[in-house]
Amino acid sequence: FTSWRDDTAGGDTDAADDTVSAKRYDWDGLSLYLSNKDNHNTKESVLEHVELRYGGDALYLSMNNATFTHPISNVKVHNAYNTGILLDYGRYTIANSEVINSELYDGIQARYGNTDVTVRNSVIRGNGRYGIHGYGPSYGSFIREVSNSVIENNGADGIYNNDSPSPATIQNNKIRGNGQAGMYFNIKREVDTDTVLTISGNLFENNAGPGFITSRAIVVDDTLRGNQFPFGITGQISKKGTVNELGNYYEGNVIEANTYDSLITIEGTLFGVLGGNVPSGYDNKLYVNRDGGNNISVNTGDTLTVKTGTIMKFWKQYSYYYPGLSVDGTLLVEGTETGKVVFTSFLDDTYAGNTNNDTTGVQPGRNNWGGIYLNGQPTDSSRISNLIVRYADNGLEMRDTEAVVDSSIFSFNSAGVYVHSSAKPTFRYSDFHSNGTGLYAASSAQPLVQLSNFYNNSDQGLYQGAGTQITAINNYWGDPSGPFVDNGSDQNVNGQGDRINVGSGSVLYRPYLVGRNGILLGDVTINGTISSFDASKILLHVVGLETLTGNNLAAGDVSGNGSVSSMDAALVLQYVVGIISGFPGQGKIVAPEPQNILHLAYDEADLYTEITYSHKGSFSYMGSEWEIIVPAGSVSRVEWANSPYQDQIQLSYHQVGDTLRIAMASSKPIGQAGDLGAIRLIHGDNWNPIADGQLSDRIQYQKAMVNEVDITEYVNEEFTNDEAALTLPEQFALHQNYPNPFNPVTNINYELPVNAKVNVQVFNMLGQQVQTLVNDNQKAGRYTLRWDAAGFSSGTYLLRIDVIGDDNQQYSQIRKMLLIK
Repeated sequence: FTSWRDDTAGGDTDAADDTVSAKRYDWDGLSLYLSNKDNHNTKESVLEHVELRYGGDALYLSMNNATFTHPISNVKVHNAYNTGILLDYGRYTIANSEVINSELYDGIQARYGNTDVTVRNSVIRGNGRYGIHGYGPSYGSFIREVSNSVIENNGADGIYNNDSPSPATIQNNKIRGNGQAGMYFNIKREVDTDTVLTISGNLFENNAGPGFITSRAIVVDDTLRGNQFPFGITGQISKKGTVNELGNYYEGNVIEANTYDSLITIEGTLFGVLGGNVPSGYDNKLYVNRDGGNNISVNTGDTLTVKTGTIMKFWKQYSYYYPGLSVDGTLLVEGTETGKVVFTSFLDDTYAGNTNNDTTGVQPGRNNWGGIYLNGQPTDSSRISNLIVRYADNGLEMRDTEAVVDSSIFSFNSAGVYVHSSAKPTFRYSDFHSNGTGLYAASSAQPLVQLSNFYNNSDQGLYQGAGTQITAINNYWGDPSGPFVDNGSDQNVNGQGDRINVGSGSVLYRPYLVGRNGILLGDVTINGTISSFDASKILLHVVGLETLTGNNLAAGDVSGNGSVSSMDAALVLQYVVGIISGFPGQGKIVAPEPQNILHLAYDEADLYTEITYSHKGSFSYMGSEWEIIVPAGSVSRVEWANSPYQDQIQLSYHQVGDTLRIAMASSKPIGQAGDLGAIRLIHGDNWNPIADGQLSDRIQYQKAMVNEVDITEYVNEEFTNDEAALTLPEQFALHQNYPNPFNPVTNINYELPVNAKVNVQVFNMLGQQVQTLVNDNQKAGRYTLRWDAAGFSSGTYLLRIDVIGDDNQQYSQIRKMLLIK
């Protein structure tokens, strides 16, 4: 089937005076269209040993969702104008065929109606766009298999299938010399099979882009030579519970003489685990965004987890566009102290060396790529730890998010961090240096910045243009004299450090550190070393025998949650004995539910009462704190008894009147279910079990915390004895908070003689409500609340309780609380 002017088939059959040579689109093409599969026997249709030349879409097939039973074999399609073989509404196999030199579009295209195509033992060469194209996104058409074929010298990708709905096999092909990637293959997330894309035994050679770009795949025994990059990834890059749990599975591949060996390119929308797995022989977990006109993105509802040691470089290919990472879902950056995650420019030779292969060694300037963008409330659950961001426009831009950033470094950016549109992120233990502006706040943003370093920023360390109050206390500003502040309500014109520039709103920046890295986490005694004595100091502080303040207090908060607890003591002990090499510094820690943590049991004897703690095995026990109310004089001392971890768990206690404050810390995390041991309460002279009854009947828990998880309410509900045996309060009461003044956590006690509807609120001195602590129906009894005011400024606050009892009694009370930071 060819043009009237094609003299190579059947001789010179056109008009004698016609001297025009055959050209593409001299005729339309061969079309086989079955409009009703029930009226046709598709098993009888055969296409074998057919040549088609100079057509439009040279061969068009539509099977009304049936299968073209016989393979389309030994078909030669040359010099089509549009597409060589165009396939709709059916399932097709093409074998032993040639599709060569289609001018505008594709060699083979699977287009409408969930069409799928298999190509075997064929040659697809020199077509204008893709060699083989699965139309994908709108119509679900896809490529099922390509094997033992040559796909070469096509204008774009050799094989292209975006959002394929089915697993695929690419095996024993030669895919070379194509104008973009050798192959781009993205499988839809809905595919739940373990094996999604199998790529084996292929040669990917001399393609202008990567050898191939894929979503999760099994890559075995392939040779990648002479391409721009060997590999690329996109889409769903990993899936839990499959062989691709950490990303592509690589084995037995040969990687050589590519322009950028040892790099993996990234583009499009990503979710899954990045940096979990790289091919053998790669020195780094090194990725580059080669598509300079488009951001990498994480969609709403998706999560991208970036593993420790990952390096991501962005390639600014166009002067007018700044590629970056745009996040509408969740970003989890899991760097460590010794394995930072790095996001930087492709021109940055500091990390992973001269990966762009230039000879100048010139480092980029600011604004060389776009930065990381957390876009709105869906990113609230994002957590960033030990991240380095360099040479971007805004290193990290945050809109309307409460994400947490720990132990990270922002340098050489136009703005290290830009927060706006009601964003309320938390920054701790981080560096902002050598930027234009270290931290830029605008449009109602209210960041919290603590224990961080601002220095050598050329314009200012912090710009406040948000009209809010920003809390930025206990930071270093580049000089012992503190930041230079010549505007706003609190000026420091003698400060020699980076400037705080107040355009609107205010900045609470005192106290400030007098030296960079002025706090060594864990060094509570500030003597330059971390020892078990530091853990003991934490426990003494927790039970109230000592009080840590200032840098001593900050050094004790090794978990980075804004308070000092027995868990911090446990982490210090684990650091000392070498179980961990650094402290978490995490702002948000996922905790088990209270009912899955501990079981309590009581054992009474003449001389003592024991509270046995049994670990339920759903977490790793590290420390606990208890405030136990017992009758005055009933307990003379406290011991730790009956424990298989007797030498591992350290206990401190302090008794004040009827309150026992007890803190424990373990030098190793305990994950095994079973008894941890017992707190033994040795009876005092004023307690006679015969006359006074069982002490366990009189125990109440004012505070119960395990690994910084508050389980007080659960313990009181589940493990106090019959309510009738307990002494209920005689009247409503709201007691003065303690400690008072406080920084930043205080305890609030109140009493209910009857079941009641309870509302407890905190107001500032302008009468504005700042937080609701309780709004619930509660049983009669004694209650303790903890208010963490880390996000609030120093000053006087009003605590108000409003109660309506089941007997219609009403009670209101107001008390003043003084927060001093």
